[in-house]
Amino acid sequence: MRQSLEIREKLYDATHPEVSASKSSLAGTLMGLKQYEEAEKLYESAYNASMKKFGESHPYTPAILGNLATALMEQEKYREAEEAMLNALRMLDKLNSYRPSYRSSRILSLADLYNRTNRFSKAEELLRNELRLLKSNENDEDWLIGLTESELGYSLFKQSKNIEAEGLLVNGYNTIKKYKGEKSYISKKALKKIIDFYKSKGREDKVLEYETNY
Repeated sequence: MRQSLEIREKLYDATHPEVSASKSSLAGTLMGLKQYEEAEKLYESAYNASMKKFGESHPYTPAILGNLATALMEQEKYREAEEAMLNALRMLDKLNSYRPSYRSSRILSLADLYNRTNRFSKAEELLRNELRLLKSNENDEDWLIGLTESELGYSLFKQSKNIEAEGLLVNGYNTIKKYKGEKSYISKKALKKIIDFYKSKGREDKVLEYETNY
């Protein structure tokens, strides 16, 4: 990724989409390595270049901004992350055409941010609406339904709405696992939510059952 970026920076000017694409790809790799600070800088550079080249009228711009928001969130820069995510959603809502999964993934990241900052009822409201939309419309990423259920289950768990929470956590995880596989980091995150739920309830039998796959 670093070699690719170096080559493209020699071939093109700083605002060229190929340069921004390399920066975003490298940032994504760094996110997986938990090197969030460097990823943030790369996403920010790619976003600024996209704004200069395309403005807000191209789906690439809010897509990068959403990724930047995630990098900020992983560093617990929650205020900045929320502002960036809301701006990304605002840009998407003005576009005539984009993949529905773009918006859904940003909604889910925003809900994750609300859950992380103990705004569980706000996350619940956002997620219930998103789940309704995902189930009523065709979407190109069925696993998003599972991820929405998992995140909603967590927000309900934190509000002691335990019966509904348990069903959503388990169903969400099973759906994600079906499409992404057991070893996916997305599956692992959903599985951890289940384990945390059962640990809080003293259900050691269930904790042992799910920890075997973690």
